[in-house]
Amino acid sequence: MAFQRTEELTVMQNFSVEFVVDAIIGSGPDRVMVQGNFATTPRKAREVYKVIPEIIFIRNDGWSLGAPAHLVNEAFMTWHESWSHFLLRGKSKAQPISEFNIY
Repeated sequence: MAFQRTEELTVMQNFSVEFVVDAIIGSGPDRVMVQGNFATTPRKAREVYKVIPEIIFIRNDGWSLGAPAHLVNEAFMTWHESWSHFLLRGKSKAQPISEFNIY
């Protein structure tokens, strides 16, 4: 399901950040980093690795990557030139990536 959402957003060229945030709130990010450079589905992250993302980065094509606090820097560096926004856990509004400060 997350793959389908990403595919639809990639086709849209000018995605809506609000649409992406609504999708993330409903079903989680496309992937969640659980260790080092390894990411998995939100469900597997929660059930197998017991990881809940503290932050979710949104790429300029609408794809999203969540990370727990201890992996925020690694997650940010994966596509640091492509992130457009980030969303903090418990918030419903994404902030521009220019407002993100590396921990």
